[in-house]
Amino acid sequence: MTKVIALFIAASVGIFLRWQVTGEFDMNQLLIASLLLIAAPVIYIIFRTVSRRDEQYEPEHSHKPWATSISEKWLTGEKYIFHYGSREASYHRVYYRQWHKVVADLMRTPGLWFLNLKFKFNDPAAVYHVSTAQSDWKNDAYQISKEDESIARISTDVNLKTASRFLEVMHLEMGGRKFTFQAKSIRAHIEVYEGNTLIGEISKGKYGEKLFHPKINSDDEIERAIIMTWIVFTYRFDKYN
Repeated sequence: MTKVIALFIAASVGIFLRWQVTGEFDMNQLLIASLLLIAAPVIYIIFRTVSRRDEQYEPEHSHKPWATSISEKWLTGEKYIFHYGSREASYHRVYYRQWHKVVADLMRTPGLWFLNLKFKFNDPAAVYHVSTAQSDWKNDAYQISKEDESIARISTDVNLKTASRFLEVMHLEMGGRKFTFQAKSIRAHIEVYEGNTLIGEISKGKYGEKLFHPKINSDDEIERAIIMTWIVFTYRFDKYN
């Protein structure tokens, strides 16, 4: 929606400058530009509709290990994570400044800038915050905090090797352990490794939801950090399909 409004402003400025420089004013150009402004609320309604679908999602079957719906990634609506059909956690995006929300929508992918998330897990109840952290110029980093204490670090891994293989890669470091999430840029399927061992896979379900299939047993904190990194990966790399 913000992109459409920005295009309208740019077009209007161009029309005004042309009028100032050449003295020519084309009403048809202004009318065409105005269509962009009319389209903005329509696009917002579509965003809200998709967001409500995420909020109302429940898995069709209870045999799915971990499931969630992330069709919309810009707004701040609540989304839910289910574990074998039972609601295990909720999460939503957080903006600390209103202009952060505007900039996020202008980016190529909605999770590229100002990606902050809040998670609430049940049994045992706990609240976690995923916030942006210091990183080098070519990668992004995030920290997972619990009760204002950093417990894990997430970082992207952009380099010539991953780019040449069309790979999207993200690392989770926690408690001396390192997990790697990777996916082909043209596919939704995500693989999770610890070292060279495949410990989980993330795929698209029959009904469009995202499913995580762990292949090992982990303690609660590690498992929750892996779940949160899965969500961060999906936002950051805009895995829709």
